[in-house]
Amino acid sequence: MRGGRNPQPVWELEPGSDGLWLRFPFSAEYRAADTAHRAATSETRPGGETAPITAPTTPIATPTTTPTTPATTPTSARENILALSKAEPQLTQRELAERVGLTRNGVKYHIKVLKAAGLIRRTGSSTSGRWEVRP
Repeated sequence: MRGGRNPQPVWELEPGSDGLWLRFPFSAEYRAADTAHRAATSETRPGGETAPITAPTTPIATPTTTPTTPATTPTSARENILALSKAEPQLTQRELAERVGLTRNGVKYHIKVLKAAGLIRRTGSSTSGRWEVRP
C-alpha cells in the first residue's frame, strides 16, 4: 500500500502434522486497505470486470546510433595504433594511449595482439626504439 501506514503484522503459531507452523494472516484492516488500493489502481471494463492499469508496451523511441560493441571497438583501436605507429614510429605506449584514448594497459594489450599477428614489432630500446609496421 502506498501513502498509508501499514498495519503491524499479526502472527499465529499453528501445530501441524509435519511440525509447528508460523502463520501471518492478513488483518481486516490490511485487507480493507488492500481492496481500496486495488480499486484505485484498476480500470473497469465493459461487463464490470476490473483489470490493473498498465503502461503501453510500444517503445517510445528507437535508438538511431549503433552502440559500440567489443567486436567493433578493438578493431578500430588497433587500426588507430597501426596508423599512428606507421606515421610516428618513435611514439611510446604512453603517447599512443593518450592519442588513441585508451589506458596504457589497453594499448599494451592491443600491441600484444598486433605483434602476435605479425603486423607490428618494436626495434631498439623501449625508450629510444621505433615501431615497424608491416604493409
